[in-house]
Amino acid sequence: LTRALRLVQQEGKGRNDTGFWLACQLRDNGYTSDATKEVLREYVAQVPQENSKGVSEPYTQEEAFASVTSAFHEAARSAWTMTSTSSSGSGGNGGSGAPPITATPEPPEELPDILVNGEQLRELVDQSIDAIVRKERSSPSLFIQSARLVRIGRSELGRPLLIQMGTTEVKEVLTHCANFFRLRKATGKDGEFEKSPVSPPNEVAEQILARSSQAPYLPFPALAGIVETPVIRPDGSILDQSGYDPATQLYYAPHSGMEHCKVPLKPTEQEREKALALLWSTIGEFPYVSDADKANALGLLLTPILRPAIKRHVALALIDAPKQGTGKGLLSDVVSIIATGTSAAILTMSDNDEEVQKLITSLLIEGTTIITIDNLTGRLQSRHLDAVLTSDMWRARILGVSKTTMVPQRATWLATGNNIKLGGDLARRCYRIRLDAKISRPYMRKGFTHSDLATWVTEHRTDLIAALLTLTRAWYAAGKPQYDHLPALGTFSGWVKTVGGIVEYAGVQGFLSNLEQLYDEADEDGIQWEAFFNAWHQIFGEEWLPLATIVHEIIVSNEAEDVAGSDEEKTETLFSETLPSALQMALKEKPRSFSIRLGKALDRLVDTCFGAENFRLEKKRDAHSKTNLWRIFAGSAGSDSPPTRVKNLEKEKTGGIENIYRSDGNNSPHSPQTEIAQNSPNGLTRDVSTISPTLQTSIECEKPTALPATDQEREEFEL
Repeated sequence: LTRALRLVQQEGKGRNDTGFWLACQLRDNGYTSDATKEVLREYVAQVPQENSKGVSEPYTQEEAFASVTSAFHEAARSAWTMTSTSSSGSGGNGGSGAPPITATPEPPEELPDILVNGEQLRELVDQSIDAIVRKERSSPSLFIQSARLVRIGRSELGRPLLIQMGTTEVKEVLTHCANFFRLRKATGKDGEFEKSPVSPPNEVAEQILARSSQAPYLPFPALAGIVETPVIRPDGSILDQSGYDPATQLYYAPHSGMEHCKVPLKPTEQEREKALALLWSTIGEFPYVSDADKANALGLLLTPILRPAIKRHVALALIDAPKQGTGKGLLSDVVSIIATGTSAAILTMSDNDEEVQKLITSLLIEGTTIITIDNLTGRLQSRHLDAVLTSDMWRARILGVSKTTMVPQRATWLATGNNIKLGGDLARRCYRIRLDAKISRPYMRKGFTHSDLATWVTEHRTDLIAALLTLTRAWYAAGKPQYDHLPALGTFSGWVKTVGGIVEYAGVQGFLSNLEQLYDEADEDGIQWEAFFNAWHQIFGEEWLPLATIVHEIIVSNEAEDVAGSDEEKTETLFSETLPSALQMALKEKPRSFSIRLGKALDRLVDTCFGAENFRLEKKRDAHSKTNLWRIFAGSAGSDSPPTRVKNLEKEKTGGIENIYRSDGNNSPHSPQTEIAQNSPNGLTRDVSTISPTLQTSIECEKPTALPATDQEREEFEL
């Protein structure tokens, strides 16, 4: 330590290089990593606050610890050798005399000189890369991510940033790694040359960037992301050493105080219960609707620190409530503050799909680990959100430029809103945390244990992270017990088994047990199509039909409703009433194009199954008539669904399987007949001649020469 301080204070050596040299000497002589850090603490406290050029630039403890990590990634060399000893009569050191005088290795070298003229470009690039690698040994900051050279930087608040390296950034690195000169003829001295300082050449920086994605490749390690708290590795160990971790390819840049985060390797039951009690004191007072919502909230807290241990995908946490002020945003902030020390990055949904894609890309390029879709209103549906939640690598265009990139997708995703409706495939990628205070002004509530929860969480962040890690280590130490009742969620199964296993082992029941309710509420379109296909199957059985026959039956039943009027009590459900709501509106407002709309809607559902009876829509081409034929085929029973539950209940009440669309108990469900006029299931005469000319036009639309729907009509149908 004395030698290192003399090198810096008196001989002007670099603090970083000397710190790395000091860490290597301690490592070679049997010091542990923790003991070395204690010596480096003293070193940091005594070195000057200016760099070797006299510019004010504090040398931080984090930089010193990074040097320790780099030193201990390499094997120890031979120890110091004794050259002389002091007299035995000297006092101190337990009566054994003064410590021996030792010979130490040479101090760190000065920056190398690189001559920019007289060499081929490839040789200049090789020399420059060698200089960078030498500098990187003491404090690694350059990495390769998705075939791009990146660097760990710092914001004005001291938070780590992932910086995309360009020509200017590479030249800045080169100026700190080597001295660049150009040989010039000495003035007044024939045949002699002198070195003249120059800036690193642009072409050298450009070639270094080119090697990010082509041979000969850059020698820098791959980077998966930045974390600011201890996290769990795939083997269950805890990443708590600052700097780059080769096992996870993560760079750990700890917040102040994280060094005090102590976690037992094998937590006892008492330690586990204490950790759980601290977590419930933090999130236990939110007005959860059910035990499942509360268990899901605990799972959400665990997810960020477990993300490196989960190989595939993580579901989106949907924090939902009926009214503003229930605590959705606060719960989201608590999760983010514990994981990152600050509120989450906000993704604002837009009607412009391309804009959403670029916003997602920008956040992932920045290395964002917690992303919140905040304050949603209405329906949440986005094909890009569907895609990113099931992506390991995200490929998209960069915001503001016409260029595509590929970045790792390892973020934890949240969404908050009031009575959110899910569209598309998003429901299968989400889990819900439902809050409901059951009062008109939930934001007026008082009497909480922590009146300012966000501030309290910030102050006790280290303890909360230790509590989460304690629950996690307890599960790993117990052999990672699995629970068969947890749902299987495809590519999210690794997340379910890990997070669900930890939650269950902690004694918390109900994780993801509210998924069926979420699916039922989200699949409104599926429920409506199941009811329509059920009615179709009741009327026509499994006969192949042209679309005109189906449209005719719908129109007949629709006219029957108009004839019956609203005052008469209806004893049966009409076929037209089972249409999905969008098609019911189309039948009422644009009857001429109804056949086209129905055909296009059915085309999107071919081979799709609905309901417990697996009503499956099938389609084939009639070679003779050159028209499409359709049928509904009922397969084996699947999961229960609302329309099927209602139908089964009606069957139980009537004591049989009577067809509710049949007016005569002696007639079985029929297929279309060759006669134009026949008895319809609702007892009316199915005669095309009795239908108004406007509606007849709709029946005739199923012809090969029929005009396609206009863009406006398609848009109205989608709405």
